[in-house]
Amino acid sequence: MLIICEKNIAILCWSCNVTLHNMDDFRHALWKLMHRREQRLMLDLQGVMYMNSAAITWLMEACRQGVGHQRRIVAAGIQSSLEVILNLAGAGAAIQLFRYRSAAIDDLRSWSVREEWRAWDDGGQRFSRARLGSPQQS
Repeated sequence: MLIICEKNIAILCWSCNVTLHNMDDFRHALWKLMHRREQRLMLDLQGVMYMNSAAITWLMEACRQGVGHQRRIVAAGIQSSLEVILNLAGAGAAIQLFRYRSAAIDDLRSWSVREEWRAWDDGGQRFSRARLGSPQQS
C-alpha cells in the first residue's frame, strides 16, 4: 500500500487481490486515503483481479462519505474481471471506474464540487449504511 500525491490528487496504490487475509489492511488503507486533505482521491487498482464483498462495501461507503465531505473518489487500473465483480455488486453506480490512470486523473482534474452535489441529490441513500470506521474499530 502506498499513498502518493500527484497534481493535487491523493492516489492509493493497491496491487493485490482483496481477500479475507488482507481485507483489514485494505480497509485501513482506504481509511487513510479518505482522511487526506485533498478533495480529489483515486484508488489505483492495477493488478487487482478480485475484491471480496466486504471490501466492495467499504469502497461504496467511502464514496458515499466522500460526497458528504465534498470529495470525489474514482478507481483506476480496473481489469475486466474486477470490473465485472464491481458492476455485479452495484459498485459501478457508486464509483466511476477507469481502465487507465491517465483517464482517471483527467476526470478528477475537471471535476467540480457543484457537479457532484447535483448528481448525488438523493443524498446517497442507495448505499449501505455500514461505516468505514477507523482501523482500530472492528
